Amino acid sequence: MGRRCSGSTSGRGLEHNWWGKLWKSQVPNKVKIHVWRAYHEALPTMFSLSKRGVGVNKLCPSCRTGMEDSSHVLWYCSEAQEVWRNSALWPVLKKFPGGPFYAFCLFVSSQWNSDELGIFLVIIWCLWQRRNKWIFENKLMTASEIVAWAGRFLGDFLTCNGLDSPVEKRTLAPKALWHAPSHGLIKINVDAAVDSSLEFIGVGIVARDEEDAVMSFLSRRIFGKFSPHLGECLAVREGVFLANFLKLDNWVVESDAMNAVRAIQNPVAEAPEANIVEDIRDYIAGVRNGRVCHISRDGNRVAHTLAKYALSKSVFCFGIDFVPRWLGPFVKADLVS
Repeated sequence: MGRRCSGSTSGRGLEHNWWGKLWKSQVPNKVKIHVWRAYHEALPTMFSLSKRGVGVNKLCPSCRTGMEDSSHVLWYCSEAQEVWRNSALWPVLKKFPGGPFYAFCLFVSSQWNSDELGIFLVIIWCLWQRRNKWIFENKLMTASEIVAWAGRFLGDFLTCNGLDSPVEKRTLAPKALWHAPSHGLIKINVDAAVDSSLEFIGVGIVARDEEDAVMSFLSRRIFGKFSPHLGECLAVREGVFLANFLKLDNWVVESDAMNAVRAIQNPVAEAPEANIVEDIRDYIAGVRNGRVCHISRDGNRVAHTLAKYALSKSVFCFGIDFVPRWLGPFVKADLVS
């Protein structure tokens, strides 16, 4: 059992409740053991390794903005926050008042039963696997990929063991709409509209902060004949250019074009988009925290609207700290209630 809350009867009760639900949950034993280790700060995080005398940088290797302990890598890191926000667990998790990882676990156990706890535990495990893939393989999995992976992983386990849990299936469904970024992060959504009959493409960009406020938007044409893939890569580059223009150093560019995102994360030297990707990666290397991620089309509607607008209107449309009247309804509709 744990030893975190032994100072009070209510604390011991909360912890007893947590351990009971953890061990009864319908997830693989390796997931339970992983969460047990995280609860006791026994994961080989950078902070833990440094305490053992290993010469490592204690900063989180993903966001580079916080000390990597269990609570950071599994909750507070902006990368982890993106995953949680992309899951249907977020309406409950966002109410967590803060604290170390064990407090996070106790909070969660007070909200859900053992069945509902399962997907939470699996995502915790997947977040650690994602972290290791980034450190040891230089592979970055997007938030939506992590949520989908967690769903498949748990679903396969339940099926193979003759188990069924409608609660799990309901909880797995990720939210498709746009959501605000974590504290201090600026989210820049981009999209390209391509019409093969035209000699230009439309690019739409919108930058928003943690309070859903539009910092800047752009709707413009880029002249030339481009494939949809190249068009999407150009849109990402324009988004990165906007971040540079606004002098941002903590941002994420989101595109609904998975192939473009993968091309940027795993560049190929001789690919048609190589020069564009090189520009993007050069800009990312020059900021404290910049990255490119995938988002669903339903979460990218404002940028899509701006890109389509550029196809139909020849006017270069750009703004900072205001929203044109015609765009306002799309911004409001894009928010998660």
